[in-house]
Amino acid sequence: MRLIILAPALLVAGSLNAQDTAPVETKPESFEGVPADAGQPFGGMAISPTRVVVEGSRGGQVMIYNSSTETVSYRIEAVDLSIDENGQHTPAEGDVPAWSALPHIRYAPRQVTLAPGQRQAIKIIARPAQGTPAGELRSHMRFSSIPLVAPVDDTPAPEDENGNRTVEVSVGMDFRVTIPVLLRIGDTTGGAAIEKVILNADATNRTAQVTIARTGTRSDYGTIRLLAADGSVVGLLRGVSVPPPLARRNFPVQITGKMQPVKAVYVEELPGLRDGDVIAERAID
Repeated sequence: MRLIILAPALLVAGSLNAQDTAPVETKPESFEGVPADAGQPFGGMAISPTRVVVEGSRGGQVMIYNSSTETVSYRIEAVDLSIDENGQHTPAEGDVPAWSALPHIRYAPRQVTLAPGQRQAIKIIARPAQGTPAGELRSHMRFSSIPLVAPVDDTPAPEDENGNRTVEVSVGMDFRVTIPVLLRIGDTTGGAAIEKVILNADATNRTAQVTIARTGTRSDYGTIRLLAADGSVVGLLRGVSVPPPLARRNFPVQITGKMQPVKAVYVEELPGLRDGDVIAERAID
């Protein structure tokens, strides 16, 4: 059984020269607690942060935690995922896309084994190729647990009254978390607008489709809030972003309670789920 999680998800650095310095590998260390905003799908694997932004040639890192009660091995790989206006991700096909960060990024280690209560830093370095235009490039880093299959007892099971023996099957599961890695080169500017808000008329499924249009050369990252007339929040969606080359993206937001939303606000989301500046807002007709 395979469970795949794309978190709100870096193959071959082909343009790097052999003499480029690789990231320094660190050793596992113990931890007392997993960050509150870490991605924690299943199986005791947690990832923090769930979105990495690398500025120019500066490095970055992702921390992987084993909060389970067993020793687990993890494989780290890089992928390019295309995204459409409705947020559907699919593997990029054909040549390396122009928006890919893979040719400019290296990372290490690519596989780690962690005992219960251990964490490991995955180091990322960027070496943008000379002449790369300013802007934001994007790829994804995928963390997969390597399935552990419990040993099967080789002792034959006793026969039943009909002369049959039971068959023992052991199944291993692997868990995946995929996070975006953004590489920003040169001078980039943020900016977004709430293009439209469409309310769902179905009383049994009260939702609003909020369309965010990117106006800057890089993506913003924030929270959509739907506000009622008294200022109370009747809808909330975190992890909202419109990465290049997308110009706009549609986000379904669940409406809670009985009050009708009259305003949509897009607010910058800072580490620790803190609010930053208001990026955009729009009255709902």
